[in-house]
Amino acid sequence: MRRTMNAAGMSAALGVTVVLLTGCTGGVSPTTTGGSSAASSAASPSRAAEADAESSGIESCMIGDWQADVADLAIQLGEQMTASGVSVAASDGIGEQRMSFRADGTLHFATDMTFVLSVDLGDGTLMTMTQHHTGDVAAAWEWSGEPTADTGLLGFSDFDSSGYNVQSTIEVDGVSSDAAFTPPNMAAADVPTRVSCANGMLTTHPEGTPFATSWLRAR
Repeated sequence: MRRTMNAAGMSAALGVTVVLLTGCTGGVSPTTTGGSSAASSAASPSRAAEADAESSGIESCMIGDWQADVADLAIQLGEQMTASGVSVAASDGIGEQRMSFRADGTLHFATDMTFVLSVDLGDGTLMTMTQHHTGDVAAAWEWSGEPTADTGLLGFSDFDSSGYNVQSTIEVDGVSSDAAFTPPNMAAADVPTRVSCANGMLTTHPEGTPFATSWLRAR
């Protein structure tokens, strides 16, 4: 049976899904092996990053500026909504999201991207949901456990997403309306992110989510 939802329900569902997809709102708590928190380590994220830099091949790969494959993010968004029972007619993404990993243990996102999701509500009714994500996010990063040459788990702290905004619009039968959406604060979540880096491509995959972001070197 095909599931339909009203505009408010679609706004909330799409909003939460996009937050998980982009991974750029809220914070995640770093974890380490052995049951201790990376945040309680004697070394600060900056010192830990600098200490690992000489021996970590993945770190030398990932340091620098990256640009997300926004079109692929839109495909994943459509697939996830379809899997949840929504009849997705089209899913598109435009704009850009840039990420900068720095050797001092800091991370910076700069986002100006839009997702457009069209949903068949049945009886010839099409609903189009547009979400525009803008703004910056900053955080500190450190390894959760020991990375290998091309992959490892990252934990984050000290998130600042105060400048990040989401604007949502829903159109049904040619009538548009704003759809209020407040991105959830995930600062208490314990979600290490798997990072892989090789041959000029970076992949980030928050554990426990179905989404992985592909990044190319920013030009």
